[in-house]
Amino acid sequence: MHSTHKPSPLISNPKMQTLASLSLYSPTPHPRLPPTTMSTLPHQLQRRPSSVLCSLLPAGGLYPPTPHSHHPRLPLTMTCSLQLRRRRSSVSCSSLPATGDGGGGDHDDDFQAFAEAAKDFNLIPLCKTLFTDEVTPTTAYWRLTKEDDDPYSPSFISTLPSGNGRYTLIGAQPAVEFVAKENFVTVIDGWEGSRREEFVEDPMRLLKRMMEKWKPQPLVGLPDTFCGGWFGYFSYDTFRYVEKKLPFSSAPKDDRYLSDIDVCLYDEVIVFDHVEQKAYLIHWVLLDRYASVETAFLEGKSRLDSLFSKVQDGILPGFGKALHSYIFDSSSLSSNMTKEEYRRAVVKAKKSIGVGDHIVLSQRFQRSIGTDPFSVYRILGSEHSSPFRTYLKGRMCVLVSTSQEILVFLKQGKITKRALSWAEKRGKIPEVELETLLLGDEKERAKHMRMLDLEKIDISKVTGEMFEHLSCWDVLQAALPSAVVSGSPKAKAIELIDQLEQSRRGPYGGGVGCISFFGDMEMSVTSDLIVFKTGTRVAHIQVGVTIKGAL
Repeated sequence: MHSTHKPSPLISNPKMQTLASLSLYSPTPHPRLPPTTMSTLPHQLQRRPSSVLCSLLPAGGLYPPTPHSHHPRLPLTMTCSLQLRRRRSSVSCSSLPATGDGGGGDHDDDFQAFAEAAKDFNLIPLCKTLFTDEVTPTTAYWRLTKEDDDPYSPSFISTLPSGNGRYTLIGAQPAVEFVAKENFVTVIDGWEGSRREEFVEDPMRLLKRMMEKWKPQPLVGLPDTFCGGWFGYFSYDTFRYVEKKLPFSSAPKDDRYLSDIDVCLYDEVIVFDHVEQKAYLIHWVLLDRYASVETAFLEGKSRLDSLFSKVQDGILPGFGKALHSYIFDSSSLSSNMTKEEYRRAVVKAKKSIGVGDHIVLSQRFQRSIGTDPFSVYRILGSEHSSPFRTYLKGRMCVLVSTSQEILVFLKQGKITKRALSWAEKRGKIPEVELETLLLGDEKERAKHMRMLDLEKIDISKVTGEMFEHLSCWDVLQAALPSAVVSGSPKAKAIELIDQLEQSRRGPYGGGVGCISFFGDMEMSVTSDLIVFKTGTRVAHIQVGVTIKGAL
């Protein structure tokens, strides 16, 4: 890839206003609120990120107004209070087919609404809600997974960056599992009760074909975030499916044999809204599985009731042992490269890249720990300054990510790239001084502009009004891997990484996140990441250093 990039012919309208600003990035969440909550929820609480971010955003910001929202976006400086109605133990989403339980309405009315939706859609959501003083994300996750003794059964709990810390997402016991190792794909379909294995040129094309079968009912009354669909990770090496000049055979040694793609389709998801203080329990009904609409409705209602019962009434298992502070012993730490090997790689990298170019050369460290991966996720929630973190349990490995950096965000055809340029804990010095400090730092300003240039190169492939034949998978393939963890020019940097690093990166440098049934997507860069091979307590941490070309 060259540093100068022309708009791709894939774009029908590449003209898209952007805002490239060097400032404190603090978007105001703009939720899709159901009409029934407008009078009781006049304003939204503000959550500001703990970082100074550089942004490349579509005009109008990250959260454009939605047809369901009747109140204006609040200024960033406003602090508001949250007012709620008198609480009930549970309510049903008023704009979705009600479940007939906890204030959801009459059973016949519920079925009529469901049957009406079934005329136009084959994937219909049912929903119940709980107030979050009854259950927390951690307890909900434990209650969903406690009966599952299979260490390889996928699940996740995640707070992604786009919602500014507002939403926590939970999923377990997926309907479909999709795992790709190089070009070999395994699909375990719980909906069809089948398992198939095949060799494909590009696994993402297969994912695209699977999604084309579904026609989901538009979401009204649910949180403006991921409410069902694919969740998982895409490894650094995913780019090799489209970059034929850099095949898997040219990659470094594969010493861990981790999946290149590990995603699952979740038809049951729990969304915690920390502003409204509610948890939305959502079950999607695929009509194609049933002989009649009535059978589909009754089975879907039963599944939702079961999910509700597990989360509300389930008995908590014993939590893992808490982490303790020990004096760090470097002798217990090992690496995939010796100090001398890494030094030689750095020297070669400097000689191989041109002036103004750079490469991110990484090294992996590992050590045994005295606790389970989920306890690591929990302790990071109290120790880490970022509210954004993900615990993903896959077939081959467990990921614990605290990345604040969005690899790519796709919402209703609009694409956002948001690179993290600089971070500082809030409260250390006043906010105005933080901005002044950043603006006065020539090194950080130069880094900021370089990152914006890199993101523009990636996003120019699919930015604008996309043709109908394009999808979220085209956007994702254009974004992977992020130049922030590879280098620039990206193609040359990747080729050098293949030569200089001794082991495949695996999930590090790829993306973790979700793709909804509607094709909306949010992926975070897997840079701040801990990897555990499934069933082990050995933590793998990979870090990269930016190396600039010699003058």
